[in-house]
Amino acid sequence: MEYIPDGVAKHFFDNANDEQITHYPSHFLHGKIAQMTHIISIIAEADKYELKGVSPKKIAARIHSRKQYKERRMQKEMEGKMTRTL
Repeated sequence: MEYIPDGVAKHFFDNANDEQITHYPSHFLHGKIAQMTHIISIIAEADKYELKGVSPKKIAARIHSRKQYKERRMQKEMEGKMTRTL
């Protein structure tokens, strides 16, 4: 389970340096994927404009740094070893 309350993402992008934004904790994320069998995502943000004013380059760098995680997760799902629900 991953819980990110409103305001945390904005605070992160406002205060993190480039290394923190692009850091990829491979042991943690790959271990997480190895243990997952299902993902339940609940999308219920109170402020959908929370990241307004944050540099798009910072957001893109963060997304790019998690590409390997997303690919491994999708691979496991394609193999039929994991499912997900929104």
